[in-house]
Amino acid sequence: EHAFSARLFIQLILRGGQHDAALLEGFNEPAPEFSLRPSATWLLHQFHFPNALKLEFAERKMTKMGADDLHMILRVDGTFLQHFQLHDFPYDSQTLQVHLSSHCANEGVAPVRFKWSPFTVKLQRPTHFALKDVWELDKPVRLDLETLSPSPGRTYPVLKACVEVTRKPTYHLVNVVFPMACFVLMGCCQFAHETTNVEGRLEYMGAIVLTSTAYKMSVSGSIPMIAYVTLPRQSRAISGNL
Repeated sequence: EHAFSARLFIQLILRGGQHDAALLEGFNEPAPEFSLRPSATWLLHQFHFPNALKLEFAERKMTKMGADDLHMILRVDGTFLQHFQLHDFPYDSQTLQVHLSSHCANEGVAPVRFKWSPFTVKLQRPTHFALKDVWELDKPVRLDLETLSPSPGRTYPVLKACVEVTRKPTYHLVNVVFPMACFVLMGCCQFAHETTNVEGRLEYMGAIVLTSTAYKMSVSGSIPMIAYVTLPRQSRAISGNL
């Protein structure tokens, strides 16, 4: 499993919320209480991020917009768990997901329904992408709706914000694949020795094996620790076999 960090600004709208007295009760109280007709502030405090490993709320408040709507504002800094598919490493593309859910069950007294427009979500500052030298960031953000079922008879809505990133393979090609390919070609130089010069051949191949092993140990930190084979692992295996 892998993780990524992100700063999120989420604005949820309760259409016509200003005309509902129950929603306005205890407006922006720090510790709102539950009631059979919960307030908007209580609903705001029920939102959480199921795939977050670490989360800090920088801002969580209610605002009135215009004469009708109530806006729920969430600004968070978090680290989110994400499973990476690395079979095509270092040419892989990954989908980074942030899951937003509510503690209000669909079967409860105050269920939550997510609705959105394709034009309401975007990357606010794509130029601030911290790993732009390692990953290529696709600007469109996709929203998906799922249902979480932690126990029989209880389901919860989950809104997933997804963005695609593609790895830039230059570093791994130059620093892992190409050097290992050179070691393979250098191994062929043993045939320049006479067949009777067994000692010279063994000495030469011993030097190549030690060099490739030392280089493998030095670059192992830049290769993902996974159970299946990727391109850099294939190049090291071929080098070792040859």
